[in-house]
Amino acid sequence: AANTYKAAATATLTTTTTSLAKIIVGTDRAHTSGNTVAIGELITYTVLITVPEGVTPSALFTDTLDAGLAFVSLDAVSASAALTTSVPGGFAAIQAAAVVTNNGAGAANQGRDLRLNFGTLTNSDTDNAVAETLQLTYTVGVLNTTGSPNNVAGQQRNNAVTYTWPGNSRTASAPNVTLAEPAFTLSKTAAPTSGQAGDVITFTVTATN
Repeated sequence: AANTYKAAATATLTTTTTSLAKIIVGTDRAHTSGNTVAIGELITYTVLITVPEGVTPSALFTDTLDAGLAFVSLDAVSASAALTTSVPGGFAAIQAAAVVTNNGAGAANQGRDLRLNFGTLTNSDTDNAVAETLQLTYTVGVLNTTGSPNNVAGQQRNNAVTYTWPGNSRTASAPNVTLAEPAFTLSKTAAPTSGQAGDVITFTVTATN
């Protein structure tokens, strides 16, 4: 009679997970420090996306700035050697095709949204000890806006990035930036403060910032 043999075993599958992080790299004005920024100042951000092994279809990246901030330039899009995209022309083409749009009416909402379509991403590396990443670097400007919202000293501005693929998403925010403005004062003095006809009185005007 025929014999039937059966056996079972289990295995643990370990892979990296998708993660998203955003940081402020620096600003372009020497007279501000830390995350305090002035009107007209340029802020450089870097976003790091960790892509797991295998295939990630329809990968889409968006960044929405707070009103009063606007995208100036997408400076770099780079990828680990094991990452490829279905987009013809590769990651350079993705950078070139980046879309910046307004988010609402008025000057404060100009150029607030950044969108990149990464197509289908493939991570061919099978070494879990090495994380494959996408890195984006871009520059944002602080607008000189009035009305609502009005960029004035002490207010904070932020932006949130979202990375999506079918049925999934990740979000991250950079630290807030705090707006600074010149503290300008003007004073005028006279010496002497009284006199008669023909006397010379000297006026001094002092501007302090």
